[in-house]
Amino acid sequence: MRVPLRGNPRGISRRVESFQPALILSDYTLPDFDGMTALQLAQEHLPEVPFILVTGSINEETAVACMKAGATDYVLKDHIQRLGGAVVSGVEQSLVRRQRREAEEALQEKMRELQRFHDVTVGRELAMIELKKEVNALLVAAGRAAKYVIVE
Repeated sequence: MRVPLRGNPRGISRRVESFQPALILSDYTLPDFDGMTALQLAQEHLPEVPFILVTGSINEETAVACMKAGATDYVLKDHIQRLGGAVVSGVEQSLVRRQRREAEEALQEKMRELQRFHDVTVGRELAMIELKKEVNALLVAAGRAAKYVIVE
């Protein structure tokens, strides 16, 4: 699906938020702003979506700046045959990042669950020790032998 984005960046931001693309292809030279601004908008609103710049010409400094800013790849129009591979690679990278993020979230939830269980278990164990101490004290007060050995 192609969604042409023209206008000021603020208006584009609203349109981008309502559309959830699997991939963003952007020309570096756009009518109303440049590819770096488009990349910044994508990073702000859709950080997990692969962003590929397509350009007629780009110098090495600009390419490096785009990659550091979060672009997945860039393709020169003179080498447009690279686009298919860049798209496949970008989508695969996005999938791996999403799976890793989901695994990390699941791990964090399990760690919280384990901590809650630990807190409850340790709390019960400490309460049980105190109860045994009280029972021992009452047994001794009643002239009987202590029943529980408590190691501290």
